[in-house]
Amino acid sequence: MASSKTASFFHRRERNIYCLKNIPELDHDHPALRKVETINHIVCDD
Repeated sequence: MASSKTASFFHRRERNIYCLKNIPELDHDHPALRKVETINHIVCDD
């Protein structure tokens, strides 16, 4: 059996709710473009 260190994945990123860097229809300071951090812990073990 693999250990959780070798059978897991950690993914961290910053993005806005649209996951796009620029939305031409929105002002650059629109609240929807505020970046938030998302973190995923994925465990792959059988």
